Amino acid sequence: MSTNFRLSAPFEMRGKWWLPEHPENQVPGTLKYTPDEGLVLELDGHLQASSKTQAFHFPFVDHEIVLGTSNAGTYCTLFKTVGRGLSLKSSNEIVHTGIYAAEFAFIGQHYTTPSAMVFGDVDISFTNFTNWVNKHPFSTKSSANQSKHVVEYEAPDDISFSLHSEMASLYVQIVHKLILNGSNSTSFLMKYRPHLRLSTSTPIQYQKYHSIILHILKLLSFLVGESVYVKSIVTKHPQSGDRVSIIYNQKHADYKNNIPHYKMILLLSDIQDNLQHVMIEWFNQYYLLKPTIDLFLGLVSLPRIYLDFKFLALVQAIESYHRAVMNGKYMDDSNWMKLVPVIEAAIPSNLEQSHIDSLKGKIKYGNEYSLRKRLREVIEQIDQPIRKMLQIYGKKETTLYIDKIVNTRNYYTHYSGSRKDIIPPHMLSGEVFRLWVLVYVIIAKRIGIPADILVSRLRARYD
Repeated sequence: MSTNFRLSAPFEMRGKWWLPEHPENQVPGTLKYTPDEGLVLELDGHLQASSKTQAFHFPFVDHEIVLGTSNAGTYCTLFKTVGRGLSLKSSNEIVHTGIYAAEFAFIGQHYTTPSAMVFGDVDISFTNFTNWVNKHPFSTKSSANQSKHVVEYEAPDDISFSLHSEMASLYVQIVHKLILNGSNSTSFLMKYRPHLRLSTSTPIQYQKYHSIILHILKLLSFLVGESVYVKSIVTKHPQSGDRVSIIYNQKHADYKNNIPHYKMILLLSDIQDNLQHVMIEWFNQYYLLKPTIDLFLGLVSLPRIYLDFKFLALVQAIESYHRAVMNGKYMDDSNWMKLVPVIEAAIPSNLEQSHIDSLKGKIKYGNEYSLRKRLREVIEQIDQPIRKMLQIYGKKETTLYIDKIVNTRNYYTHYSGSRKDIIPPHMLSGEVFRLWVLVYVIIAKRIGIPADILVSRLRARYD
């Protein structure tokens, strides 16, 4: 049974489909997958068994699991299927067509319950992973008269380490694979393709595995500086050893974007000695830094949005970073709450009630640092070489920079006040880029990437 299915390639699977609780009611239908539309099951009938009296009143029901076997004998399990609708076709008889969208497809195995969806080893192929690994295993030699040509392949060493974090305990490998294809006598193809392999000491449920894979995907996107996507996930059933391909929809995934290694910010070679530590810290810090990371990667995936939106998102990312990892309060909250009634009592009683409520709302958050103070504390924690690169190293430069950022943030938030103190529109692109680098640096430092490597790579990439 073929299980050569990828997230990056569309396919169709014609077969019979049924619910685990009703194996006797097998319905012909076609599972269609495209990277844009995801998994859609179109049935020539309905999964629910029904009587003739129910011919026009099929319930609109979602199903946690739908099982299927293709006409070629390939097993398939659809997980988290959602009913999209019914269509009625009338000729001599009425035919009901059920349409479902599935969140996941496990191709190569039947699972009758979610608890049975457990895996140990998982092989994952990512877009641009070969360029990120950046190994050159092929060399060629030719004889003096060019009558003999030899291609040599020297397999790079696999990289292996354990990952123990709050979220998972894994064994991580970067595995190098050689693919040979001598399909005819006049051509011969050799491909080198590295991929990531994850192993667990005891099998774990796929939904946890999926979360782990998404964490690694985001880390790779961060290191590259552009969006990376999963191309394929292949695993084995723990008991039978059968191969299982896992398919799900990655919205807006660009599988054709080939990013050269010299356009990536941090390659494997830059952090190979620190890779285990970086990955562990990414897992440990992720939920603490999630708003900052998600804002940053959101901008990476949407490079063409308006500059003012980018600016506001990056300032918000810095603000959320400070709130997560630094104190950000002028005094202990318990002491502040004692002062709140005193301050509220000083509000003039002759103001409109809505005005009073507005002032009370501001007082409620009056113990939190201003954006100006947050920016200063974040910048002061950055290593001096990076501050010099960003031209915010001296006291005067830092103050002027912060004033511009705060004034511009306030203007683009409220669209009021003077424009003379904000970043001029023709300079906004450069300042957005400087903020982008600043956010990249504070995340990178938090996960343990050395400052000298950051400076070297950022200069190589953007100078």
